[in-house]
Amino acid sequence: MKKTITVFMCLAMPFLMMAQEKTKQQEVGLVFNDLNNFGISYKFGDESVLTRLTLLTTSGSVSTRKQTMPNHEEGKSNHFGITFRGGEERRKPIAEKLEFRYGLDLMLSFSSTKEENNQGNIDHLRWRSFTPGVNFVLGFNYLISDQIILGAEIAPYVQYSITNRTYTDNNEDQEIKEKSTSFNYGLSSQSVFVTLAYRF
Repeated sequence: MKKTITVFMCLAMPFLMMAQEKTKQQEVGLVFNDLNNFGISYKFGDESVLTRLTLLTTSGSVSTRKQTMPNHEEGKSNHFGITFRGGEERRKPIAEKLEFRYGLDLMLSFSSTKEENNQGNIDHLRWRSFTPGVNFVLGFNYLISDQIILGAEIAPYVQYSITNRTYTDNNEDQEIKEKSTSFNYGLSSQSVFVTLAYRF
């Protein structure tokens, strides 16, 4: 029995030493996109490879239109959008306080818009859009301190969007449903992200 334990320890020692060489870490941060949208991020792993999860609120608004003049439209609209990203990030030190980071995210975005008008031919409009996609990650981290990280990245994307549109045609007094799809790829201001994170 003692020989078995000794052999097991000898075989396991290299793996234990490799595990000790890598420092486990976690990061929680705020993510800003296009100076208007924000979200939260959580990363865990070691100093070179981390799993990343990001919840980004892309947009949200509620508005009401009221008119005192006759024959003018009145109504209200409600819009909300949210995006979830998850993937892997790898890091390479390039200076004392600077890291290069790259990786890949899978993303899923949902947005919903609802409009109601009291006048006009079209009433009760509703758009619902689902957008899965892939984001490539290229960026840098600046280590303000051992715990505070300022990061910036660009995320070129490939996306496939499915949009369902429903509205009421008052002239024909019926509900009409439409569906459309689109394939998008590229790089825009929406693909730039800035992160302020706390490492622990």
